[in-house]
Amino acid sequence: MTMRKAVGVNIAISLCWIVYGLVFSNDAFASRLLPSANKECTICHVMWLADFEKSDVATLIPHDPMPVTESGKEDVSSTDLMCFSCHDGWTLDSREMWKEGNHNHPVGVEPSERVVLPTKDGEEIFPLNEDGKLYCGTCHTAHRVDWEDETGVFMSVRNPGSEICLYCHKKKTTGVKEGNHPVLEHPREMPLSLLAQGAKFSKEKGIICESCHNAHGAKANDLLVVNNKEGALCTACHADQGQLVGSKHDLTITSPKARTSAGEFIAESGPCSSCHQTHHAKGASLSPLAAGKSVDKLLGGCTHCHKKGGLAAKTQTGRHSHPVGVSVDKLAIDATAQNWIYGGGKGGARRDLKPLPLFTKAGVRAAKGGKIGCLTCHDPHSRPGGGLKDGDKRTSAKTAASSFLRMDNRRRSALCLNCHLEQASVVSTQHNLAISVSDKKEKNRLRVAQDGPCSGCHGAHNGKGPFVWSAPGQVNKESGSEFCLSCHTEKGLAGKHVVGQYSHPTDVPLKRGMKTKLPLAKVKGEKQMVCSTCHDPHRWSPGGGRAVDQENGVKEGDVDNSFLRLAASGESPLCAECHRSQGLVADTEHDLRITAPKAINHNKRSVRQTGVCGQCHSVHNADEAFGLWARGRWRSKDFMAEMCLDCHREDGVAKRKIPQKSDHPDRVTHWSDDIRRAAGKRVITEFPVFDRKGNRRRTGIISCLSCHDPHRWNANKRAKGPGRNTEGTVLNSFLRFGKTASFACADCHGLDSIYRYKFFHSKASRIDHPLYR
Repeated sequence: MTMRKAVGVNIAISLCWIVYGLVFSNDAFASRLLPSANKECTICHVMWLADFEKSDVATLIPHDPMPVTESGKEDVSSTDLMCFSCHDGWTLDSREMWKEGNHNHPVGVEPSERVVLPTKDGEEIFPLNEDGKLYCGTCHTAHRVDWEDETGVFMSVRNPGSEICLYCHKKKTTGVKEGNHPVLEHPREMPLSLLAQGAKFSKEKGIICESCHNAHGAKANDLLVVNNKEGALCTACHADQGQLVGSKHDLTITSPKARTSAGEFIAESGPCSSCHQTHHAKGASLSPLAAGKSVDKLLGGCTHCHKKGGLAAKTQTGRHSHPVGVSVDKLAIDATAQNWIYGGGKGGARRDLKPLPLFTKAGVRAAKGGKIGCLTCHDPHSRPGGGLKDGDKRTSAKTAASSFLRMDNRRRSALCLNCHLEQASVVSTQHNLAISVSDKKEKNRLRVAQDGPCSGCHGAHNGKGPFVWSAPGQVNKESGSEFCLSCHTEKGLAGKHVVGQYSHPTDVPLKRGMKTKLPLAKVKGEKQMVCSTCHDPHRWSPGGGRAVDQENGVKEGDVDNSFLRLAASGESPLCAECHRSQGLVADTEHDLRITAPKAINHNKRSVRQTGVCGQCHSVHNADEAFGLWARGRWRSKDFMAEMCLDCHREDGVAKRKIPQKSDHPDRVTHWSDDIRRAAGKRVITEFPVFDRKGNRRRTGIISCLSCHDPHRWNANKRAKGPGRNTEGTVLNSFLRFGKTASFACADCHGLDSIYRYKFFHSKASRIDHPLYR
């Protein structure tokens, strides 16, 4: 007979003696009339019966007050057989929890190092058996029972909130900050599926240990109330994350042989365990892996897989990706966890946006403010595009409808424009490739149709360069205008709108003395003018108008739109923003809106179509490099004179102002101002000299622009013209000099220089004057 059976027989014999004593003993009869403590206690403590003290009575089986059981050496009254003498259905049927396949709190083991047994008044609250191991009596007791508290019946302590668990497992109760699932918080809805499996919650319906664990009769490992192999336990409360099951992030499908941080196969531990650990986690969101730098915590654990050598090595973010660790404040967004309000930006109206999660440096969702992290745009638990089909272990296509995005980014790029609201007008412009790309580029058109208008130029990850640039075509890494030129080339998507050989210079700093409020790009550590200095690629016109409508389709651009930051029509405020001294030409005789409103330049554009500056200068596709000249020219020796004489000739727009003598003798070579200064000569006003191609030189010929400033009517007044056609004098007429002290002409002409300067185009200055020679 085994020891276990011997103990059972011993208990059975003892119970027989109880019956014998009750029936045949006068003392027993008296005890029924006078209740005694011994009568109740002897139900378990059989040997306390007086009959066992008789010397002439012997039991069939020798009494062993301290038998050795499966859980170790312990008092006979606290063995599991003693418990089951009532819990076998005689008083209460508890056999279900012990059936094969169920899981119970371990007994017969010593407490681990992670468990600390509490004491009270120097005594252990949860005693161990004689071997120092856990046994039934560690947690259960028939003594100290508070019958008014149902949670504490036969428990060592009151247990309304799983206190009996928390006493020993303190390191699992410290909350999310220390890597544990929160307790006493309330789920959004009571999980009926768990309640049906025996899960318990506090009286206030808060989460307690027994909401997930069952000390006896648990259905799965770790004493879980339900098997979590397919995430059933987690998704019972976190139903909105349940879409992960069956998606690309369900590693039980895509990487079943991968192991969790605890060393378990993900296929066995369930889809949630690959990224979350209920207890003893190291990162935010109960991540099983600790993040390194603070910015890593904002990545939400994504880079543990999305990195070289990781489970998702094929979908890394790349060097050029959307920034993390930055605020949305600069985008005029006031953000809280519940509301995002756009503050208006450039004069726009306030409006509500969809609130997306922002995070603290620790990677925890911020109540107000916060920084952008991976999980701001991505919801790793969503199941976009229907996820994976049954039995399909391949991942779905990466589109704006998938990729675990929080908002559908197709057609109108809703996710991008939820933050970048000031760029929203791009949807109705030619820069939306779904509208403007030709049939020959159908691949790109379909890509934009799938991923949204923003994707035509930008990709949140793996861009070709800054601004997460992703437009097709080669990018010139040496150019600050590389982004525009990847499409605006002859073979590019915008091959019909190329800038040509002679266009406004880019990738250059502003000239000395120039100032502008227009944006400059930092290229190789230096602020330079680039395409986006004058153009806003997201806004069709300064007022934000539409470039596409149902009636006219795609409109052709002009000087009032064409993605310009300021209009170039009228007084050409865009040009005058940098070229401020040249902007004084407005309302003068050189403003063809006044003197020749019907004029047409070399590009067949009218004054109304070009603005004041565009009649003489072509920003793009000019015929000449010098001055980006747009009015045509003759083929004479002096290019500078040709520009002026294109108008000041018999069939020109200035035929009433043809000079009798137009050129200075070209045999004369003059010094430029920097040489004059080096020679100690005083310089009052700049006197430029040129070569025959119109380029400024240190020594060169005297040409029209040596004496005339074509953009300024009166050298003594820094102001625009009067707005009407007036007759000039020797004090204005676009003359460069207002003062003549230490005048450059005097180097050769002496005192006669002022006369020759003022009347240079007159016959009298050469023949009639007595000093002519």
